[in-house]
Amino acid sequence: MAEQVGDLTTVTFEYHYSYPAHEVWTILISPQLFGQWIKDFETTRYETGVAFSFSVFPFMGSGFVGEIDGSFTRVVADELLAYRLTTRDGSITIDSRWTLNPDPGGTLLLVDAARFQAR
Repeated sequence: MAEQVGDLTTVTFEYHYSYPAHEVWTILISPQLFGQWIKDFETTRYETGVAFSFSVFPFMGSGFVGEIDGSFTRVVADELLAYRLTTRDGSITIDSRWTLNPDPGGTLLLVDAARFQAR
């Protein structure tokens, strides 16, 4: 039996961009760019409490049909984009936070996604 190392229900990564936070933020919330990897994403309001839904490609053989409901749980322009995603059938929920921090020569983007647990 393999030994579990670390928390397998949370993913964290960071990336440095050589642009100020406002420019990184503008790219993060660009509907045109979201549309390149998320189908049917039409949200144009990035405000705490705003609900949205979209489709992604289904995972064959998993029962996941690709339909997601979400809501922004906290939004601070140029600083924080936090949201909760739930599969349409309610079987999976993920909480994610995208935090922008000033960093020498640009902006550090920290992404946390937690609760990767099927119900």
